[in-house]
Amino acid sequence: MGVWSKSYGIWVTSRIVAVQVRLRLPKMKVKRLTEILKGLDPERIIILQKDSEGNGYSPLYGVYTSNYVAETTFSGYVLTKEEVEEYGEEAEKAVILEPIN
Repeated sequence: MGVWSKSYGIWVTSRIVAVQVRLRLPKMKVKRLTEILKGLDPERIIILQKDSEGNGYSPLYGVYTSNYVAETTFSGYVLTKEEVEEYGEEAEKAVILEPIN
């Protein structure tokens, strides 16, 4: 069994599997992620999926904040503190989830 989120186009099951089914999904915010995780067992480990095809997985190692600039709708880069002013409003405040590998 699982829960389908129409607004984010993801399917959350007891195996904690999320699948993107649309090309242009809205960017997930901390509020939405918190809502999804709230009802789950807090002792589960967090695993990051490498890509939408499931070509690799890695446990979550760290979390930090920074600014992000998208190069495409599915890829971009994180800015250093020095670069933030250079990019202005193009840089979005972000939470970065860092995998072990």
